[in-house]
Amino acid sequence: MNHRFFFSFYRVSIHSPSKDLDSPLPPIEERLAYLRPSRELLQFYRQKIAQYDGEHEELLQMLERFKSITEDQHKLQYDIQEREREVTQLQSALSDMQVYLFQEREQSLRLYAENDRLKIRELEDRKKIHHLLALVGPDAGEITYFHQEPPHKVAITQRLPESMFDENLSLRPTKQRPAAATKEANRKTKSAGDGVEKYKNDNQTLLLQVLLHCENVLIVTLISGTTKWKKMASISLFFFFFSHIYTMFQVVVIFTVLACVFQVEALQAQMEEQTRLVREQVEALLEDRRIITEESQAQRQRDQQRIIALSEKLQQTQNLLHESTRDFLQQKFDARANEKSWIVEKDQLLRELDSCHHRLMRAKARFDGAELTKSWQPSSSRSALFVPRPQPEPSDQHKEEKKALQDDLKQAHKLAEMFREQCITLETELSQIREEGDVGREIFKERSDKMAKRLQLMTQRYEALEKRRVMEVEGFKADLKLLRQKLKDVEKQLLKVTLNIGPNQDLAILHEVRQTNSRTKKVQNELMALKAKIYGLENELRIS
Repeated sequence: MNHRFFFSFYRVSIHSPSKDLDSPLPPIEERLAYLRPSRELLQFYRQKIAQYDGEHEELLQMLERFKSITEDQHKLQYDIQEREREVTQLQSALSDMQVYLFQEREQSLRLYAENDRLKIRELEDRKKIHHLLALVGPDAGEITYFHQEPPHKVAITQRLPESMFDENLSLRPTKQRPAAATKEANRKTKSAGDGVEKYKNDNQTLLLQVLLHCENVLIVTLISGTTKWKKMASISLFFFFFSHIYTMFQVVVIFTVLACVFQVEALQAQMEEQTRLVREQVEALLEDRRIITEESQAQRQRDQQRIIALSEKLQQTQNLLHESTRDFLQQKFDARANEKSWIVEKDQLLRELDSCHHRLMRAKARFDGAELTKSWQPSSSRSALFVPRPQPEPSDQHKEEKKALQDDLKQAHKLAEMFREQCITLETELSQIREEGDVGREIFKERSDKMAKRLQLMTQRYEALEKRRVMEVEGFKADLKLLRQKLKDVEKQLLKVTLNIGPNQDLAILHEVRQTNSRTKKVQNELMALKAKIYGLENELRIS
């Protein structure tokens, strides 16, 4: 408080002579009394400047530390974004691997089904071969072997049958007695009658074999035929042959076999239709999944681009703040250095003022001594001879010194006024700089808060999208499970219905299934259009 009061009083005391230059100067003692506390004021300012220098160094160190922290934070954010990008790529790769795994499983199931079909065909072929061998019978000298796997080398030794051996023996000429000849003739007549009966039996068996072969051929044409006229021709031929030969029971059995064959064909057609529908549904779901993944990937890329742009802007603002604070500190340091130089100049001026005061005091003492010698006058005439002559030069010299001192004093007042004005302007500039720094700090704080809120909002939206995607995936899985369960239920119901319904009703059911298939396709297309509209509205809401 003392030095502030002294500084204000000193400003008033110095400014008062500048206003009125013709007014008499105050005495030297009074002015020196006013100037005595200036040393303490200079010491106080020196301490303040040293303190400000220390604070300046601390602020620079803090600024560098904050800069390193922000750079580390930006690096960590960039690493986090890279990890998130890698995680999304791994998730997409995992989903693709799951799809490929499902496709591989489907392919393996197809191969298993093909293998089973080939095994069934092999068994049927083997059964046909056995049946044909049983109908025709093996030839003489022919033996058939069945192997599970073909051998590398097959070596079969043939043996001549005993009949041929007997024929060879019968070719030899023999001599028989007459009784033996009669017995031989009787045996030949009996063998001839047996041969006729055997021929009739062989004809019947041959006819039966031919009919059985025709039956097998008709059944094969019924199963493998594709057009209607082939089936009708085979059925008519079948009825033509077997209505005249077989009994009523056999015809009923054949009708049941035909009904079973028709039911099997209808069931196979229904199964193929259902499998085709399921495949189309799976393809539609895979297409939806692809569209959703592309949309999510595009949205993720847009979010990443926004995050990158915002992080770059944040880094630029932080760099600008760092540079502005550094410039502000540098200006503050320069202002304090200027203030320090002004204080040194002020100290020098005060010293010069003190020396001027001492010179004035000495000049005044000389002037007083001259006045005393001038006022002394002797009474006698002798003493008049020793009276010194008046010397006008010292008075002129004192006047000149006095004028010079007054000029120096005026110059000192002018310099003090000039320094005072400079101090006032610098203080105003310093206050403006501080206000600008406070305003910039507040603006940066507001912007950083807005950026933090926006980043939090974007992270919340991203988490919501992730949750939604997970829920949609779970919903798709649940829908697939429900569709599989419904497919199984439909297959069971079809099996139950086909056991109780004839071929005409099967065709009607197939027509209804086809009509419902077209309706379901229309409904699926409408659902896809509604989904696209919903996604478009969501994108518009997000953008707005």
